[in-house]
Amino acid sequence: MWAPNLPKWITKPIIKFLLNSKSQNKADSKKIDSSSHLLLITSNNDLPETWVKVGIVLEHLLLLLTKNGIASAYLNQPCEVENLRKKIIDELSLNDKYPQLLLRIGYAEPIAYSKRKPIQEVIK
Repeated sequence: MWAPNLPKWITKPIIKFLLNSKSQNKADSKKIDSSSHLLLITSNNDLPETWVKVGIVLEHLLLLLTKNGIASAYLNQPCEVENLRKKIIDELSLNDKYPQLLLRIGYAEPIAYSKRKPIQEVIK
C-alpha cells in the first residue's frame, strides 16, 4: 500500500476491503476500454533464461514505443495467475506458446516522470 511505516494491522484490513475481484475487474475493464491496443508477448518455453530474453525484447519494445510517442502500461495479471494464463492460451489458441507479458498501448497525454534522486546520493 506504499505505506511501509504503517503497521500491518492497519494496512492489511484496508487492502482486504479495497481490493477484491469485482473492483479489480472493473478497474481493469476501464483500462482496457481506454486503450487502443493490447500487446501480448509470448515465448516458446517458460524457463528462467527465456524470461531474461523476454525482458530484453521488452526493453527494446518500450524504448521503441516511447521514441514514437506511444504510451504503454502493464496489465500483466492474466500472465501471472495460472488459471488466467491457461484461459489466454486456450482462447487465443496459443497451444505451444507461453504468455509472458501483457501491455496496454496507445497514444496518451504525457504524465510527469517519477522524481529521481541526484546521482550523487545513490552512487559514491
